[in-house]
Amino acid sequence: CTDLAIPNKTYCLKIITARCDDKNHNSSINIEIVLLLSLASDPNIIHIIDYYSMTSQNNNVYFILMEYANKGTLYDLLKKNYNDKVLLNESQIYKIIYHISHGLLSIHKNKYAHRDLIPENIKDDTSNVQKIKGGKKSKSNKDKLSQKEELEKLVKKEKKKEVINVLVP
Repeated sequence: CTDLAIPNKTYCLKIITARCDDKNHNSSINIEIVLLLSLASDPNIIHIIDYYSMTSQNNNVYFILMEYANKGTLYDLLKKNYNDKVLLNESQIYKIIYHISHGLLSIHKNKYAHRDLIPENIKDDTSNVQKIKGGKKSKSNKDKLSQKEELEKLVKKEKKKEVINVLVP
């Protein structure tokens, strides 16, 4: 495991369970891990600190230790501002779009598509940098028809995915 001797640092532990015989699900998890590791230097992507996988009974269990962006999500910000009847100013909107665009550019340069870019998957860290949280991704270098079929299968299987986010002090 990576040396985590950073005082007062909080991490997020993502635990994913997939049946051993579910090749598509296991493949999509591995693709997510590889992509996030390849984007470790991007300031607009939530970083993987370390990961581990094991087989237990008929399941593969993946433990992904990630950086924790502690200021909530873009959804939280929009909901709070809506409830408080406060509009984001132009500068705030520009900053949010700028960070999301740069994170997406890095993902797309690696020939991936995020497929789940929603306000809940945009995190805000302590320095007010919006970061894209890993999610459902697919390689985009396949022909469109087989990619569409693959996406449809993955979407059906992703709905069955069990994901638990745990804060690790």
